[in-house]
Amino acid sequence: GGRKNIPPIPPVPPATPTPTVAPTPTPIASPTPFPTPQIDLTSYLHQQGGLSIVADAVGARDVGELVNASFDLLGNDPGKVIVRGGGSIKTQIVVSHDLEFQGEYTCDTETVWSGCILLKDNVTVTGGTIYGPTFSQDGQPAITVFQNASGVHGKSANITIKNVRIRDRQPISDGGVRQTISLGNCEHGAVIDSDIGGSAGISVQFGGTSEQDHHARDGV
Repeated sequence: GGRKNIPPIPPVPPATPTPTVAPTPTPIASPTPFPTPQIDLTSYLHQQGGLSIVADAVGARDVGELVNASFDLLGNDPGKVIVRGGGSIKTQIVVSHDLEFQGEYTCDTETVWSGCILLKDNVTVTGGTIYGPTFSQDGQPAITVFQNASGVHGKSANITIKNVRIRDRQPISDGGVRQTISLGNCEHGAVIDSDIGGSAGISVQFGGTSEQDHHARDGV
C-alpha cells in the first residue's frame, strides 16, 4: 500500500488562567467611644484659707524640719506654708495645712515603706519640682514621694496635688509594686496638672487594702 498523509494535530491552546478574586473584607463596625466624663473640678481645688507662713529654706540643713515647724506654728487653725529656696528633705514632711513648694527639692529621707511627704486630710499641695529618693535598704528601694498619712490601711479624704513636677532618681526597681504618688483609700482625692517623669514604679495610685472596709472613691 501507499503512504497516507496524516493531517497535523492542531496545537492545544494554552489554558486561560482563572483570575484571582480578592475576598471581600468583612466590614468592622467602629466602636462607639465611651464618653469622656465631664467633671467639675471646683470641689477638688479646695484651700484652707487663714494665715500663710513663708518658710525660707535657703541654707537650711533639713527642709523637712523647717516645714514641719511651720505647720506647728499654725497649730489647729487653717493656714498655708509656702516654702522657698529649694533644698534637701531629710525628715518626712507631715502636711497638716496647705503647702506650696517654690523651687527644687530632693527627697533624702531614709524610709522605704512610706513616702517622703505624708498628706493628712483636707490639704492641697502645689508647685515646685521634687526629685525622688535614692535610698534603699536590703535591696528594697524607696519609691514613694507623696503618700496619704493614714497609709494603705487607713481612710483619707480631700487630698489634692496640683502643678507638681516629680523626677525619679531611684536606680533600683521594685518591679512596679509601689507608687510615686500613693493616695491609698482616699475619698475625693486628686492629682491635677502634674508631671511625673521616669517613675521606678507606678506613677499614681488610688486604693489600698480593704481590711478595715475603707475604699478609694471619687479620685481624679
